[in-house]
Amino acid sequence: MDPFLRGIYLFPIVLLWVFFFTNEVFSLDRRQQDPFSISGVSVDRVSESADRARDLALSDGRESAFALLLDRLVLRKDLSKISSISGEKLDPLVASIEIQNERNSRVRYIATLKVGFSEKSVRRLLRDFGVGFSETFSKPILLLPVLQDHLGTFLWDQGSGWLKAWEELVRPHSLLKIKVPKVNDGLEGLITAEQAATGDESHLEAARKQFGTAGILVVIAQLKKDPVSNDIIVNFVINRYRNLAPDFTEVRSLRAPEGGSLVKLFSQAAGNIFDEISELWKFNTRIQFEDPRLIRATAYYSNLREWISLRNSVESDASVQHIELSQVSRTKAVLEIHYYGDPNQLKLRLAQKNIDLSQEVENWSIVQAGQKN
Repeated sequence: MDPFLRGIYLFPIVLLWVFFFTNEVFSLDRRQQDPFSISGVSVDRVSESADRARDLALSDGRESAFALLLDRLVLRKDLSKISSISGEKLDPLVASIEIQNERNSRVRYIATLKVGFSEKSVRRLLRDFGVGFSETFSKPILLLPVLQDHLGTFLWDQGSGWLKAWEELVRPHSLLKIKVPKVNDGLEGLITAEQAATGDESHLEAARKQFGTAGILVVIAQLKKDPVSNDIIVNFVINRYRNLAPDFTEVRSLRAPEGGSLVKLFSQAAGNIFDEISELWKFNTRIQFEDPRLIRATAYYSNLREWISLRNSVESDASVQHIELSQVSRTKAVLEIHYYGDPNQLKLRLAQKNIDLSQEVENWSIVQAGQKN
C-alpha cells in the first residue's frame, strides 16, 4: 500500500441519489453523448512494415477501447465475470473506427482513435454474462474543492494543491460528469470558501445556477499536524447538495508521513474520491435483467411533438422491453411500461433526459421535467 494512503477510515455513507438527480429541469447546452463510443485512444506500433504496424496498432486500439468501455459501463467488482475478448472476437462488437492524428514511417504507426461499439451487441454480451450495467451519463455536477489548514479556509486560491489536484484529474470516459470552475476574479463574489464549507444555502444555489449544473459536490480537505509524529493528517469531508440540503456525506482520513508529498496525496485522494462516486453512479443507474417489472403510468403532454418526445425517451432506455398503450387523448396517454430493475433506477435514468417519472396514489405519472400534469 502507498505510504501516503495508510490509515484510511471510511465512515457510513448516506445516499439519497434519486432525490439529488431528479428534482428540477436544467437548461444544459450539452452535446448528445454516446455511451458506446470511446475517443482519444492512443496507439503506437513498430513492425517490419508500415502496413503491419498499422494493423497491429488498430488491433491494440480496439482492445484498449473495449477495456475502457467496460470500465465505463460495468461495476469494477463485476469485471471479472466477463471473459477476455480480443482479436476476432471483437469484430461483431466494433461498429466503427475513426482515425485521427495519423503519422507513420516505414516501420512505425502512430494515431489517435475513436472507436464506436454496437449497442445491441454489447448489451447482449453483458446480458449473456449475467452482468448488470449502466449507460446513463449524469448531468454535470459542480465540484468545489475547499482546503482548510492553520492559515484559514481556501477555495479560489490558485496555489492550493487541493484545487490543482481536481483541475488536473483526467477521467474522460466516466459516465459521471463534473465541472471544476476555472479560477477568476469574479468567483470570490459568487461563493466564498467559508460559505461552501458551511453549506450556505443561498450561495450554493447561486453557484449551481451560475454553472448550470444539477447539483454541487463540496470536498473539504482539512489539514492537521500530529504533535507526536509530526505527520500531516488530512480529513476529507465530502458533501453533496441538492435543493440546498445535503444528501450525501462521507468522511475519511489519510496520513502523510513527515516530509511526505501532499501533492501526491491530494492527487491520489481526488482520483479515489471521483472513482468511488463514479462507481456509485453506475450502481444506482445499472440495468438488472434478472428483475423484470411492470408499472402503469399516465403520460401528460400539451401537443403531439411533446408526446412523441416523451415516448421516445422512455422507449430508448435500455431497460425498457416494450410499452403498451391502453388510452390516448390529446393531452395524456395511459401506458404499461415493461422494464428491468428498480423503478427508482428507471426514474433516475429518465431524469437525465429531463423526464420526470413520479409515483401518484395508485399509478405513476410521466411529464417533461418542470411541467405540471
